[in-house]
Amino acid sequence: MKKIMFIIDVWSNLATAYIGLCYKRVNEILDSTRDEVMRLKGYKKVSQNSWVKEVQV
Repeated sequence: MKKIMFIIDVWSNLATAYIGLCYKRVNEILDSTRDEVMRLKGYKKVSQNSWVKEVQV
């Protein structure tokens, strides 16, 4: 449920910024959520800017 609320909140903020032509804010939102998005996509952070795909066994 937490993941769903995260996605809804971020999507709402992102859509509002995009509709308002606040492209700097759009980039800020995307940058600030990169870690969570990568985790949701199944990646594990191994260093500051390095990610590896987690293998489901």
